Amino acid sequence: MSQISATPFVELTQKWAKKLAISWVVIVLTVSSYFYVNEPKFRASLNLVIPEKVQIMFTQNFKLKGCTSERSDLSFTWGPLNNSGCYYGSRRHSKDWIAALILPPIGLLTASLLITFFSRRVGEYREGKKVVDLISEYNYLEAYKEIENNDIQSPELWAKAFALSSGSEDKQQSIYVELRARQLDGR
Repeated sequence: MSQISATPFVELTQKWAKKLAISWVVIVLTVSSYFYVNEPKFRASLNLVIPEKVQIMFTQNFKLKGCTSERSDLSFTWGPLNNSGCYYGSRRHSKDWIAALILPPIGLLTASLLITFFSRRVGEYREGKKVVDLISEYNYLEAYKEIENNDIQSPELWAKAFALSSGSEDKQQSIYVELRARQLDGR
């Protein structure tokens, strides 16, 4: 079988899925960086998932305040608990941010892979069908040559063709070619 090539639709889908996934990650990280620097409540929640070395780098460079722990006893409070300016984060908000960052690109790339997979299967099916059609055409030719050379290889099928043709010799030959081609094809 020949190599199955991707259709223009599949190539376009793959190209745009990759571009959208990368764009999504860049946009979410850019917006998150802005809110991390300017919103202490967002920073406090995000600190729960950011490695400590990265947090230290941000706090030293941008003089940011934030706490890296969650206050479960005051979960309704999402702000400073005292005059120190310390905000406490929420693990739920942290997980939501991670999901917003990761899930859409994974979904886009998975959809692209599924489209590619199924389009290849359709192509393989079409290629396989062409091969089957060629085999069948060859079998019709073989059955026809048997009649032409008066060399009937399956007397059982010849008798069945006679019974189905109601005694017409032309019809008998036609029915025999059909039955013999199917037999040669293994159906």
